Amino acid sequence: MKTTIVLLFFTLSIALNLVSQTTESFKDERDGKSYKTVRIGTQTWMAENLNFDTTYSWCRDCEVYGRLYSYEAATWSCPEGWHLPSDGEWTTLVAYLGGYTIAGGKLKETGLTHWAKPNKGATNESGFTALPHGYRSLNAVLNFQTKIGWWWTSTPAELEPQAWSIRMESKNATVIRIASARFTGLSVRCIKD
Repeated sequence: MKTTIVLLFFTLSIALNLVSQTTESFKDERDGKSYKTVRIGTQTWMAENLNFDTTYSWCRDCEVYGRLYSYEAATWSCPEGWHLPSDGEWTTLVAYLGGYTIAGGKLKETGLTHWAKPNKGATNESGFTALPHGYRSLNAVLNFQTKIGWWWTSTPAELEPQAWSIRMESKNATVIRIASARFTGLSVRCIKD
């Protein structure tokens, strides 16, 4: 009985910790845009996709979804005090939220305002509010907006010219780690230094 009570208390503590993340905001001095931020575990992330207009960035509905960046543009686009997260920093986030099979649900915005049906498993328990801007292909076409959210990491992949990226989909609650061509346009989430 004592073990059951201790286990229940431990489980509730973890659940409350996930739900009650610290949220604040940050103003990018370069263009005056403000971003919500969220502390998840030991990391502080922007709780919105980056929307800094720079060379090799594109968007549709910029104020909602942020911009899509080539890999090179992504590496220099985060404001001072922030950086493009490494593959390892994304892995830390995913592990904190329970692993690749369920973390996507805890990261995705709930409902169908921005995500296509079924937006499976979306709870946004983390406060990360992942949005599905899709991706810009090499032939300059925006693909899968509302169905897929896709973000750069700063980590080059073994095969050139690729870099590691993170993908979430409307049809499941998983996080997918995948190598992407560096000229593809993907979203950016900055992490605090």
